[in-house]
Amino acid sequence: MLISAFGPFGSFTTNPSQKLLESLLSDPIQGIQLMGITLPVRYNVAPEILLAEIRLRKPAAVISFGVATGSDDLRLERIAINWDESDVPDQSGDTPRGRKIDPDGPDGLFSSLPLQQMMEALDGQALPYRISNTAGTYLCNHLMYRTLWALRQEGIDIPCGFVHIPPAEEWNKDAGGPTRPFAQIRTAALRIMQAVHGAAPGNRS
Repeated sequence: MLISAFGPFGSFTTNPSQKLLESLLSDPIQGIQLMGITLPVRYNVAPEILLAEIRLRKPAAVISFGVATGSDDLRLERIAINWDESDVPDQSGDTPRGRKIDPDGPDGLFSSLPLQQMMEALDGQALPYRISNTAGTYLCNHLMYRTLWALRQEGIDIPCGFVHIPPAEEWNKDAGGPTRPFAQIRTAALRIMQAVHGAAPGNRS
């Protein structure tokens, strides 16, 4: 299983998704071969790095994590749309005011992660969660769209999608908005990984 996270950006001098990845790699789940990569917050770079890792490592599943500013829950993203639009520049200064990610691509792509099983796995834990029908129009959506579209075009049939986590109270209080204890975020991520692992090719009953 390959996990991706994003590095710092904007007011998030510490990105909780990067901290999550580091924590998961340092203490992985028994029975799950885990690989991870931290991506730069750059439209034209992050997807290419992730796709190169997928082609090289051939993981059984891919879960990308990113932080949702202003959120106090965990969001399992259902749909990535073919659109970039934001007032927040990426690390290279790119600030799209509205453009297609791929002029020849479909308007939207559905996550291939087992969202229902993930929801069931999250039941009873402390962190609020939900399925989200919009991943926004910033880097998280861009990465999700580019990855799903490339995997479809290349015929790579693995569970793949995006999960937004809330800011962590340990590092993100100064960023403004709600936060959640990191322990809750980590517990939710572990449950998600177990659900995805069970649905990955070769592990399905």
